[in-house]
Parts: sequence; C-alpha cells; structure tokens
Amino acid sequence: MTTVDLNQITADARKIQPAAVAGRAVRLLLAFIGWVLWAAGWAVRKTFAALWFAGAWAWSAIKLGWHDAAPKTRP
Repeated sequence: MTTVDLNQITADARKIQPAAVAGRAVRLLLAFIGWVLWAAGWAVRKTFAALWFAGAWAWSAIKLGWHDAAPKTRP
C-alpha cells in the first residue's frame, strides 16, 4: 500500500496561480467562441450554396420549358 504525502499535495496546491487557471479558462472560452463562429459560417455557406444550386436549376428548367412551349416555326 502506498502512502500519500499530504504536505506535498498542499505545497503543490499552493503553487497553482489563479491567473494561470484563469488564462486557460479564457483560452477555452475563446476557442469555443471561435468554433461557434466557424460552425455558423460553414452552415451559412452550405445553405447559400444549396439555394444557389436550387435557383440555377429552377432557372434552367424555366428556360427550357419556355423554349419548349414557344410556337414552332416552319422552315
């Protein structure tokens, strides 16, 4: 069975600086905000790409239908 030196644990705990812990928390928060912004940008780009494709497809279908419905001229 191993023994735990409580004095060593106390000494190590006193060495921890609150500023260092706060700095890590701030970096984590900034990383999370960055991820959220990246994900939002990705979703907006995918949405606009899908809308653009749907619009281009619809425009092509309308154009082909318009030409197909136009009166045919005899040569």
